[in-house]
Amino acid sequence: MDGILDDDCWGKAELRDDFTHPFFGTPVSRRTTLRCLYDDEHLYVGLQCEWDDGDAFAREIGRIEQKYSPIQTGIVAWEQFSYECCAELFLDPWASLANCYQIMFNAVGQVCGNYKAIDSVGFPLTPSFKAAVSDTGWTGEFALPIKDIPGASLKPGREWGLNICRNDASPYSLWKLVGERYREPKAFGRLIIGDYEEWWKTAWANGRCQALLEMREDLKPCTRNAPWIADLHKHALQLGRALDKTAAEHRPTNRENTEILYGQYCEFKRVFDRLETTIRIHKVTTEHC
Repeated sequence: MDGILDDDCWGKAELRDDFTHPFFGTPVSRRTTLRCLYDDEHLYVGLQCEWDDGDAFAREIGRIEQKYSPIQTGIVAWEQFSYECCAELFLDPWASLANCYQIMFNAVGQVCGNYKAIDSVGFPLTPSFKAAVSDTGWTGEFALPIKDIPGASLKPGREWGLNICRNDASPYSLWKLVGERYREPKAFGRLIIGDYEEWWKTAWANGRCQALLEMREDLKPCTRNAPWIADLHKHALQLGRALDKTAAEHRPTNRENTEILYGQYCEFKRVFDRLETTIRIHKVTTEHC
């Protein structure tokens, strides 16, 4: 890792540059690009922050170096971190919609962060980060060890909550428009693990679709006392069949089709999760009666 995004793997990764004004959702003048990669042990984030005025950027870096000299790179305490020319990465590794890590890194190679917005307990992660400065802005390579995060997984089919904010003196921008809800995981975007077809096969065809069919045996004792559970299962089957039809018409081979499928999949998953929880509670209640 050297902070320069010239490795072949970065060139093959999907690039996102749809960062917007944090309150109005309008385009901003300074382009930001985001790429994500993973292997068995790490999640990698590549960020490029362009400046439209090279001289202004050079002055900004000069002010940082003067203010924090000598600059301590790597993981630093909050009071040692420079908030100028930095980015904030918000990660919910379990897609829990409740908890997240806030990780900040900047153009001079510093990293700091917290879990659940608790700054006083120390930073519980051990990421690696390198930054590189050029005449037109800065780039950064970030690597997060999966072993640092209990219960997190980088297996295909999994999802992480994700958002990222670029902080400059002005303007600053967001990838997923959330207004002032920066630390609210319910508002985050989604990072899916695996390429589109691999994710779909794991999450749907070999995942919840199969589980839905296998629920039939568990339904029999439940529906004797709670017939409405059968109606919920029927509704889930209807949503599943509609999802299969959409997948046939919009194969998940590209981003556009996958976004169509993902929206419909989330509606199915909401019903499926309710059904699964209901059956589990009913079984436990019955066993203890």
